[in-house]
Amino acid sequence: MASESAGNNSTLSNYQLLEQEVFELEDYIKDIWEFIPVSIAYLNPAGIIMDVDSSMEKFLDIPREDLIGTRLTEYIKDPAIFQHIHQETLEHGGIQNIDNSIKTRSGAEIKVVVSSAVRRSQENEVVGYFISFSDTSKIKQIQSELEKKLAELKEFHDLAVGRELRMIELEKEVDSLLAELNRQSKYNT
Repeated sequence: MASESAGNNSTLSNYQLLEQEVFELEDYIKDIWEFIPVSIAYLNPAGIIMDVDSSMEKFLDIPREDLIGTRLTEYIKDPAIFQHIHQETLEHGGIQNIDNSIKTRSGAEIKVVVSSAVRRSQENEVVGYFISFSDTSKIKQIQSELEKKLAELKEFHDLAVGRELRMIELEKEVDSLLAELNRQSKYNT
């Protein structure tokens, strides 16, 4: 009986160790999930949000509990683009860097780049997919400002070059008039 009791304690101890390792692994995965500097959601094959990271909560200004169980299309500006992303992800295993916009609770629109990767079971069945949103609104704003400045510079360039070409024409005209008067060329054009 004593050996049976020792065997049960050993089994119990192994079970407790295994349980502790599982909890530590869950904490590790949670830490990685929270560390990644983009907003991430995990969706089932039907496009329903199963989990989100804290960055997604802040990004959309919607609590995690309110996001889970909803369709991601509720937060996408152009559902047709999301439907394309959804299909491509399920059929081809993922997508990368698709432009779209996401809507926050307040209705603000944020320009994003969307990427996704499918998750498969051990039987190679699609069980869902991860989708990430990288905020590109600041980049788009800077890009727009740069395009405006470039247009201003082009306009200035065109004016400066046009002015210089007109000056060359006038110098030629002055030299031509001086030649008609048998006087020395002023600009040597």
